[in-house]
Amino acid sequence: MQLVASTPETDEPMYVGCYKDTNDRGLPVFQGNMYPIDTCTAACKLGGYHFAAMQNWKECFCGAATAEFDKHGHALEMDCKSRCKDKNGYCGAGRRNSVWTTGFSGQEQQANYVGCFMDAKSPRALTPHWARKKHR
Repeated sequence: MQLVASTPETDEPMYVGCYKDTNDRGLPVFQGNMYPIDTCTAACKLGGYHFAAMQNWKECFCGAATAEFDKHGHALEMDCKSRCKDKNGYCGAGRRNSVWTTGFSGQEQQANYVGCFMDAKSPRALTPHWARKKHR
């Protein structure tokens, strides 16, 4: 099954397909090790990315365009066979990305200031997973 979407038409994540990857990442922004899949798609959507991918059962990557995630070509669906760490679905494999749309519409969301709050040293109120960082 191969679905290719250049712009998401829904607010909900949709599965796109299984794609090959190399050190020259198809989706260049590494969000961290996270699961379930919904956590990855939400992190990428929050970062303003149209696409999210799970690789090697726990690694979350993000990117903005179809040209990014399919630059190394489509892979067989059976190549994205690694079960997600939470055992709910498939999360790619070594050098194989299970790709989803994030539901990001491209529209900036209105931000509203709610105030300044004190945070504990541990556990933190906000997790660091939302930072944009490249993974090679």
